[in-house]
Amino acid sequence: MSVKLIILSIAVFFCLYVAAGTDVSSNSPATIGKQLTEKQDKSDEIVLQGMLSSEEPNRRYPGQALSAYLLDDIIQVDFHLDVGLVQITITNEKGNTIYSEVVDSSIGQEIIYFSTLSTGIYSLTFDNGNSTMWGEFEINGM
Repeated sequence: MSVKLIILSIAVFFCLYVAAGTDVSSNSPATIGKQLTEKQDKSDEIVLQGMLSSEEPNRRYPGQALSAYLLDDIIQVDFHLDVGLVQITITNEKGNTIYSEVVDSSIGQEIIYFSTLSTGIYSLTFDNGNSTMWGEFEINGM
């Protein structure tokens, strides 16, 4: 394999890595994926109520449209059903919105970083305009 091809492959990989929203200053993709999988096995699943519905039966997982896991200083959201654009909102005990983002559920997974949250109970809401899912999670000092 020529040096130019290797450099081009690395550049393409780096662009895809950054486009996926990964912090390139941390670890390699293989390490991050392995860490998330290992942490998910030991994590606390956020119990969600409600239901997100879609007009298209594009299921990746039988059951609810998504699952959310609290993993140290991140929330991992796994979309099992393409329910279109989803507004993800995190609010604190006072009702203040501390995180809000619209994501495309077809991506399959969203990682929410929150290393600055203080101790307390937070609400997590997913809304696609047709229906809503919600749950609560607790941060115990960071």
